[in-house]
Amino acid sequence: MKKTGFPEKSIFICAGSKCGKYKEIKKYLKESIKDKGLKDDVEIFKIECTDRCKYAPIVSVQPQNDWYSETSYNDIDQIVANIRGVSQI
Repeated sequence: MKKTGFPEKSIFICAGSKCGKYKEIKKYLKESIKDKGLKDDVEIFKIECTDRCKYAPIVSVQPQNDWYSETSYNDIDQIVANIRGVSQI
């Protein structure tokens, strides 16, 4: 068995039928992580339906266990800033 390394932080984004309609949010998240030089520190995963469709799109940051609903571009900016340890006002 070979041990594999993964980044310390993970972001899970729901890809269920309603959340999956927000492809531009996922794309923006991926671009933001890359642009801020966090690609080696953060892994982004698509997950199946979280059964919280009325709050779409759902994003979760681990290991903090932070969950975000109705996630917007501004929310993504704040999530990325939090990961970088930068306060965003």
